Amino acid sequence: MNGPLIINATYYRQWFITINAYTLNDTPLMVSSMWVNSSGIITNVKWGNLTVALSQPLAINESVIRQQPIPIKVNVSYRVFKVLDKMGLPSPDAHVVVTCGNYSVVSLSNAMGIVKVLIPAGIKCVAEAQPIGYYTASILIIIALIVSVIVIKIIRKHH
Repeated sequence: MNGPLIINATYYRQWFITINAYTLNDTPLMVSSMWVNSSGIITNVKWGNLTVALSQPLAINESVIRQQPIPIKVNVSYRVFKVLDKMGLPSPDAHVVVTCGNYSVVSLSNAMGIVKVLIPAGIKCVAEAQPIGYYTASILIIIALIVSVIVIKIIRKHH
């Protein structure tokens, strides 16, 4: 070596933080811990296999670090769907799949055809359910039985 050795060390001050994430409906969603840069801004968090945005960015500074766990709101909320079948009747115990982008959730409707699912906000979602529910199937069976009884009575009357 013919000259002085110059070493430039670049470092970042980081903090280990814990956040309590809440839905837009103020329901606890998750607790997460992570390393963040001291002057960083958190704009989203990982929720399962989905990255969801915070309702407003969180700037990391010393005053924020002091109040751990840090409460944040994420753009996730409970949504209520009413599942109706082809005849417009509530569909109880319907197997409902709600898909929002690359996120899907499966749920069963209650006796009134109501489903409450936790989904990301601000993303187009599609809900799919079976086309004929128990109420419609019951009505169709009753109608078929009544028609069968009438046909049998008419046939017996003519013989």
